[in-house]
Order: sequence, then C-alpha cells, then structure tokens
Amino acid sequence: STQSTGKVFSLKTMGQCNFKKKDSTTSEIDSQLRDERKNQPIKLLLLGTGDSGKSTFARQIKVIHNIGFSATELQRFATVLRENLLTSLQIIINHTMKNGTFPQNLVKTAQKVTEAEHWAPELSRSIIKLCKCEVVNKACELRGELQISSTVDYFLSNAPRFCKDDFVPTNDDVFRAKLKTTGIIETKFENKGVKFVMVDVGGQRTERRKWLHSFEGVTAVIYLASLDECNVISPLKIRLDFPPSILFKHV
Repeated sequence: STQSTGKVFSLKTMGQCNFKKKDSTTSEIDSQLRDERKNQPIKLLLLGTGDSGKSTFARQIKVIHNIGFSATELQRFATVLRENLLTSLQIIINHTMKNGTFPQNLVKTAQKVTEAEHWAPELSRSIIKLCKCEVVNKACELRGELQISSTVDYFLSNAPRFCKDDFVPTNDDVFRAKLKTTGIIETKFENKGVKFVMVDVGGQRTERRKWLHSFEGVTAVIYLASLDECNVISPLKIRLDFPPSILFKHV
C-alpha cells in the first residue's frame, strides 16, 4: 500500500508540474496576443444607404486629423463639383420647363446646358446666368421630389467660383461633393497614439453584397442615416430605398 500511495503521490506531483507549465505557456501566449492587438489598428466599418453621408464623414475625419487632401484629390473633386452643379441644374431646368414656369428669355441659354453631357469651360457663362434665375432657385425646394442633392443651394450659390479656371476646392466644397462610392475605400489615421483604419463601402443595393467581406477584424460598426432621406421619392411616388431603420436591422 505504501508503494501504491507513493505512485499516486508521484502522479499528482507530475500532473501539477505539467499544469504549471501549461499555465505558464498559456499566459505567455495570451500576453503576446495582447501585445499584437495593441499594435493592430482599430478597424471601423462605415455602413448606411447610398448618399447617407459615409464618404462625407470619412473626408471630415481626414481633415480633423490633419491628413488633408492631395493636389490630385482636389483636382478630382473640382471635376466632381462641377459635374454635380451641371447635373442638378439640368434636372431643375427640365422640371421647370415641363411645368411651364421656366422664363422664355432664358430658353436658348438653358438649351446649351441641358444638351451638355459633361461640364466644359464654354458653359460657364450660361451656368452662372441660370444659377441667378429666381425660378431655378425656387425649384431647389423640390429637391426631395426631383432627387437632387440636398446641397444644391450650395452648388448654385458657388457657381461663379466653381466655373473659374483656377478653381481649387476648399474643405467645405469637398464635404459637399457627391461621388458614388464603389468598392472599398480605407482611411487611416491616428489619435492619441492609437491607430485607426476606417472602411467606407458603397451604400447602393448593388454594393451591399460586399459588406460581408468587410466585417473581418472589425472593432466597431458606425451606421449612418441621412436626415433628409425620408423626403426623397421616386417618379412613381414610392420610396427609393429601404428606410435607414429597416436596413440597419439587416446589418
């Protein structure tokens, strides 16, 4: 019985030693993993419907954290803003012509603008003249029905500046530029020594299938909703998209 007791005691001792070794190894691994996580950037995923402000939010973050925009990016935004202005103006002119409120003395000027496929320097004078038209500015109140940008007033009032040859967008201009996001765009920044990477994905229905692939390694999801979306209707008088609250449930 003494030998038997000795064997049992020996097994217990060996077991305790093995457990101690395992505990020590596990602690080391856990410590290494914690250190690795500290060095890993915090991943923020921006989600929301199309035109909900995800890209605008990402641009604001770049400005807040002094990243700013390169000369190439500003040149691209200058083109985008001019196209935004032209497209909004074309929609407004077509609507006011259709309902008979457009001034007859501006029809020829408007025709040059409505027939244009893209903004061009030779359109500048006509665009500036039309942006001063009272009927055009009044029609901005119907932006929800006409499906034009909520910042159309800003575009019209800044038309003379947008049309200058040496136009360089300000931060406020860039925030208002409307550019459809396709694919996945990452914005990297640092705050108080902590690294972040913010992922902006397209919000249109055709882009949402890509959302699932963006969830890997995500620390937090930031869901954005546009306050003026509830006012947007299609020509068939139906809502254009899922209300933000319903879409959020799918997320």
